[in-house]
Amino acid sequence: MAFKRDENLIIPDKINYDSLSGLSNEVKAKFKEIKPKTMGQALRIDGITPAAVYILLSHVKRKSIKHIA
Repeated sequence: MAFKRDENLIIPDKINYDSLSGLSNEVKAKFKEIKPKTMGQALRIDGITPAAVYILLSHVKRKSIKHIA
């Protein structure tokens, strides 16, 4: 799975889950409650779908690219 290389990707502390379109309120609530530090942790949260983690992953990657530029 391509996700393996992103499993250790750090999720920023200040991420605003409410700004992520495509995530259900339930998923947002779980992310906010658990505050996963990495993509791997996010994927292992009970009830979180791979699709939800993919939305989070693409958001984090977009943000990190903007930081570098």
